[in-house]
Amino acid sequence: MQLALALLLTWVACLSSSHAASAEYAIRWSPSSGGPQDVSEVLKGLKLKKGDASKVRIQYYDVRLPAGAPSDMPAIARERTQGSKVETTWKYRGASPFDRGTEHTWTCPLQGKAQRKDEVDISILAAGQTRRAHSRSCSVKGSYSDTLPPTLQGAPVGCSGRMDRQESADGRYKIERWRLSNGQQLLEVSWGGEDTESDLADFRSRVVQPLVDAGAQPVDRSKTELGSQCQP
Repeated sequence: MQLALALLLTWVACLSSSHAASAEYAIRWSPSSGGPQDVSEVLKGLKLKKGDASKVRIQYYDVRLPAGAPSDMPAIARERTQGSKVETTWKYRGASPFDRGTEHTWTCPLQGKAQRKDEVDISILAAGQTRRAHSRSCSVKGSYSDTLPPTLQGAPVGCSGRMDRQESADGRYKIERWRLSNGQQLLEVSWGGEDTESDLADFRSRVVQPLVDAGAQPVDRSKTELGSQCQP
């Protein structure tokens, strides 16, 4: 009986995990307000070893919505340049989840072979609060002007940013230093997982608590909000 019960509980846990949405957990803060001041201090504080590093320039664009676009979610177009590599991403982002099973059937407006992703962005805010934002995106190699049909293209939003990314040696952690066009700088630590209580608790204990103990004060706006809306 005990063996049967154990097998049943294991099956239920696996079933629950397989139906959990993909998630990216993140905490971000302004070093001018305290906490670790640069990537090296973050690595030391979290006891991580260096992995791959990269430098990226990000430009956001206004766009015209295609037919069938979600009415309650803004569309975001972003061009990322890393050395000679350019990638464009189209993303819908809002408070409501998308229908499961439709992530590979929606029409991506970008031209070319697209990588698609549905994800829940889970940000840790002040006082330990969380904020969830559901996103659906597709990314294509190439510039914004080459991959998006002219009928949907809008002007650059007037602000851009630069980002230095440092991954941990195991590839799980991403540490980013953002330099926004308004002069503000942000540090962010993130990792991918699933939208489960266990993954959230793991992120809190391994990442959030050590950074808060070191003086980091979480900010309540995402990189997309800060970068695409030119907020002060």
